[in-house]
Amino acid sequence: MTCTKTNLLNYLAAFDGGKKDFSQVEHLFDALYHDPFRAVASNGKKITRRQVQRLHAKYLSSGYKAELVAFRWIGLESVYVNVRLTNDQEVITSREVYTTLGGQLVKSWALNDTFQSLLKAKCGSHFSIYYGALLSTEHLETAKKPDEYGTEYENDRLFEWTPTPSGSKYEKVVSV
Repeated sequence: MTCTKTNLLNYLAAFDGGKKDFSQVEHLFDALYHDPFRAVASNGKKITRRQVQRLHAKYLSSGYKAELVAFRWIGLESVYVNVRLTNDQEVITSREVYTTLGGQLVKSWALNDTFQSLLKAKCGSHFSIYYGALLSTEHLETAKKPDEYGTEYENDRLFEWTPTPSGSKYEKVVSV
């Protein structure tokens, strides 16, 4: 079992159907969600870590019970997660693709019932870069976070090599 799955299972275990204060599980939330965590809802709206924290606090205080339906790695650093939240009145199903870093969730893409949304989430999860290219995590404490810049970094230098009409040379074509 991976560190990401262990952190997720520990966090979901706190949602046992009993009404709790979020301060009791905040350490589990911090272990699971990376500090510059960002989510993209199925309608395209961007959601911050603080907003996710408030939403989870509401679910926890309402006595929801969480069940992990599916956890599947779909890439080296991307994981598909399906969680079902239930209480006496309603059932909420969350299907998301997460980008991970060091056992923590860094970015989330909500999925709807189309293959296109899965593809968009899978492709989009690799092109969002935090703190530039991360090869190690030791510099995270001193680097500026995306919140301090006001926007998130996006990889705008994507290109592919295509053969020229003569076929003898290759040229760089920028793909947006």
